[in-house]
Amino acid sequence: MRFLAVLLVPLVLAEICPQEKHTICNTGHLTCTCSVSQQDENPVPEISCNALIARDLETGNFPVVSIEFNVKDNEGLEEFPEEAFKEKIASSLRVDDEEDIVVLRTNCLGTEDIVTVQFVILKKDTNSSALPFTVEDLIDNESITTRMKAMKHLDKIVDIDVDIIEATDELIDIEYDPSNLELIFKAIVLGLTFGFFFVLGIWKLMKKGDDYADDLQKA
Repeated sequence: MRFLAVLLVPLVLAEICPQEKHTICNTGHLTCTCSVSQQDENPVPEISCNALIARDLETGNFPVVSIEFNVKDNEGLEEFPEEAFKEKIASSLRVDDEEDIVVLRTNCLGTEDIVTVQFVILKKDTNSSALPFTVEDLIDNESITTRMKAMKHLDKIVDIDVDIIEATDELIDIEYDPSNLELIFKAIVLGLTFGFFFVLGIWKLMKKGDDYADDLQKA
């Protein structure tokens, strides 16, 4: 049973992952779907966050700041605290308006304890209603990343441990699509776990039967 408890711990401590529902980011006219869950059968409630940005037509890339949060120790966290996150980033980087921080992705990518958040920050003179945003509308993602890495207090944001802060042009997919290899691996782990407890149950029944037979012989 101790083995079973170990398997269940990540699910209990990191309720935000794996994501069971579509995730909506931002507010007002910038509200968009930043993650689509395969487990959620409901229609996607908002436009894709891809509609907010002018991605490269060939690669689909767009420069963003990407942060990997480790939620393993955040028991009871059911969703990413976006509002508190924006408040923290705005105060640390001296962004006047929190709404200038636009989240484009919030995705567990099939993991049980890692949440990847990708965002951009609008320049002061950018018209937030003029969509889609281009690279020229945004503060350089490299400079944002450099400043954040230099701030040691950002090793933890909104009480969640930060594993990685990086500037990247590669947007993660809005809908996580696990590879066949990953699905096979998970199936093998599940099969081995089931097999272990099945054999353990049979062994205990046989042992109990042997003990009962010994008791009868002694009687």
